[in-house]
Amino acid sequence: MEKVGIHTVSIHPFEVDFKNRITLPLIVNHLLNTAGRHANERGFGIQQLNEHNHTWVLSRLAIELNGRPECGETLRIHTWIEGLMRSFTQRNFRFETGEGEVIGYARSIWAMIDTETRHPVSLIGQGIEEYIHQMDCPIEKPGKITLPEQTTQSSFDVTYSDLDINKHLNSAKYVEHITDTLPIEVMERNSPFRFEIEYIEECHYGERIQTFWTQSTSDEYLVALSKGDGKMACKCKITFK
Repeated sequence: MEKVGIHTVSIHPFEVDFKNRITLPLIVNHLLNTAGRHANERGFGIQQLNEHNHTWVLSRLAIELNGRPECGETLRIHTWIEGLMRSFTQRNFRFETGEGEVIGYARSIWAMIDTETRHPVSLIGQGIEEYIHQMDCPIEKPGKITLPEQTTQSSFDVTYSDLDINKHLNSAKYVEHITDTLPIEVMERNSPFRFEIEYIEECHYGERIQTFWTQSTSDEYLVALSKGDGKMACKCKITFK
């Protein structure tokens, strides 16, 4: 089995925004599907892990894009595992157009956890090591994200359509709610260049989630989601161009 997985998708009308370009949340959704397919085909996907009460959770993600395909165009996503630690694995991505033009990269950090205890599971000896592959991914790794200050606030409830297979707020849905938080004028004037998110706490059905955001620089926004008990659910930094 090849170490690098490739997933090709066609962009449909319901996947684009008012600029006719695929939305950032749906890029993340395709990224997650690509990672899942790569892992399943090599024996350590969620389907196999669930048999042992284990699952994958996304901890950090950083994406840099120089463009987004339009409706009717093709997005090709390459993925590979860069490294493995005891409790975390580093998975990278490369985004291409149907013609092979590279339009971006992504870096992510994942943990395997026990679905009952929610504690990390050791990744050593699970057969993942043989798929480690050294391939160029020329973007910075996810770093520390500061909390927004002097923020604008709003809120939303976690509903049925937000849930993933683990009955928690889907990783891509975090991104959807984050981008929905920003004023429409921000998305009209700019295009996201780097999107970075740190997932901290799982959000459950029926929870009221508070959103906070601020414009930290002329081209950078900080966003945070907070649970009803005051625990931070995630922190995010978006850089526009």
